[in-house]
Amino acid sequence: MLCCKWIPPHPCQYNLAKNGCSARPLPSSGDYLQQSLVPTMHYQKSLPRLPIPNLEDTMRRFLAAKRPLLSDHQFRTLVRHVS
Repeated sequence: MLCCKWIPPHPCQYNLAKNGCSARPLPSSGDYLQQSLVPTMHYQKSLPRLPIPNLEDTMRRFLAAKRPLLSDHQFRTLVRHVS
């Protein structure tokens, strides 16, 4: 059984180790990110606009994604709310 099922309320990250949990400080964002010379939103205006998907298609995909996660009763209730 895993001993680390919850997110701790303090700045430590619990990892499953060979002998249980071991705490280590969370990495700072600088550990993974590099400073960029180009501002984040620099190319935003040159990007193409994406189409808004059809609502019926979106709901169909939503239900298909939820189906394996829900019981039959829960799924039927969800379908009634979506319809």
